[in-house]
Amino acid sequence: MKKLLSIILIVAMLASCLILASCTDNEPTSNVGDNGGDNGGDNDNNGDDTGNDVPPPPTIVDNVCDMSDANETDKFKLHGRTSVTTDGLACDASASGIEFVAYIEGDLKITFNVTQSPYMDEKHLTNESYFTLYVDGVRQENRIRVTSGESTVTVASFTEGAVRRIKLIKQTEAHCALCTIQTLSFRGYFNEKPADKKLLVEFIGDSITVGYGNLCTVTNDSLRGHPIRQDATQAYAYLTAEKLGADASLVCVSGMGIAKGWRPFTADDFFNADSYYRDREATINEARTPDVVVINLGTNDQSKQADPAALEAKIKSLINTVRKTYGEDTPIVWIHGMMGQGYWSGIQPVLKDYFGGAENGVYEIAVNSDNTGGGGHPGLAAHENYSKILTQFIRTKVLAD
Repeated sequence: MKKLLSIILIVAMLASCLILASCTDNEPTSNVGDNGGDNGGDNDNNGDDTGNDVPPPPTIVDNVCDMSDANETDKFKLHGRTSVTTDGLACDASASGIEFVAYIEGDLKITFNVTQSPYMDEKHLTNESYFTLYVDGVRQENRIRVTSGESTVTVASFTEGAVRRIKLIKQTEAHCALCTIQTLSFRGYFNEKPADKKLLVEFIGDSITVGYGNLCTVTNDSLRGHPIRQDATQAYAYLTAEKLGADASLVCVSGMGIAKGWRPFTADDFFNADSYYRDREATINEARTPDVVVINLGTNDQSKQADPAALEAKIKSLINTVRKTYGEDTPIVWIHGMMGQGYWSGIQPVLKDYFGGAENGVYEIAVNSDNTGGGGHPGLAAHENYSKILTQFIRTKVLAD
């Protein structure tokens, strides 16, 4: 009998040990299991499998951004010469605009305000602007047209909610119309603001740089000077920046001269103003310094027969102003020939003899002329070709030095 009791006791002890071992093997190592279930923790789902806190997902809400508020515009990457005004974010210059990343459900709406440029006469009133929309890096086919006054435009609609990268860039110049973005609204939430590209290239130019008439299929198109026929995002300057993987700033207007053109101001005055057509007294206030400045001027000086002495003085003023603003070592690339030689015979000696040419960071590049666009301006194919030539030149001659 005693022997039987001893055997029963031993069996009971062994069973107890097996149960304890089984419990120990299945004990959770953290409060939240792989499937988020309750494995002995508090089941608050605010941790990962290492026990660290994980922030909850952003709340999907109706966002309405007041673009006259600098705290709101700080959520956006700003392109080109833009400025916060009491009316909203001013996007007057060619290729100015905004970029942001956000989770968006449904419609993306923007309220614009378009006003007449102060230099347009009654005979040439246009008072409208066009924009290019990029979604996740893809250029959208439809142009966004914004007409006179205040209007709310649905710039995109998404059937499914997702994180999107949105970029909106102005195609048309300030001479056609001034434009502010007053509000931007969507349902979702903002992600981190897009970072600046490594390079920034600034372009100073006239009608060629704004893309005047590049959407014309015939040179004598009656609408060649109308914003409907121009697109700076398909002109050589913006295309060059894209090929370089750079951000772009376009300081340009049709008819502008170095010393004399079709406008009542010259390039150095226009450069100094943040938005000359909006407020000529508001001086440039750039947050970034360009790595390269490209100049394409001289065509209007020739057509208006600028005085040679005045031309020389104004070339010096423009380059000295650029270098005083951005730094004495700022590389300058003067490209010429797109509509013919212009006033190159008066420009080249100043670049070479006064500024020291390429050895002092002042480069020049000649291209063949093209007059297939409106009013004898370059057409789309020519702009694409110029951008390839200029991109290669900047890569191999300027950035490599």
